Amino acid sequence: MAEIRVCKKGEIAEGGTRLVKSGPVEIGVIFSKGAYYAYRNVCPHQGGPACEGLKMPQVVEKIVQGRIEKYFSEICLLEQPFVKDPDKTVRQMLGDGLTVRRFARFVLGDGA
Repeated sequence: MAEIRVCKKGEIAEGGTRLVKSGPVEIGVIFSKGAYYAYRNVCPHQGGPACEGLKMPQVVEKIVQGRIEKYFSEICLLEQPFVKDPDKTVRQMLGDGLTVRRFARFVLGDGA
């Protein structure tokens, strides 16, 4: 994965955005609550550019929260869809009082 320099620290104001092009893909970078977040510059609701125009603080918060939730749903075992019932997470299938003590990860193909 290539590293792309976006800006110097502090150049994006709180709640501000910066648009970066990486080949044919546009990446929106947002600075919120002391952290930087990157996402494809496409509004999931209307399909237009998400990183243009003014953003109200609540919109910025929803963008950031959505990216964090997506990340955890892909990375954290307990937040991933349960393989036998994808409408529920592993956490929901375990219920209260049960914990995961160990697990094995299987990968198909050349993945690591």
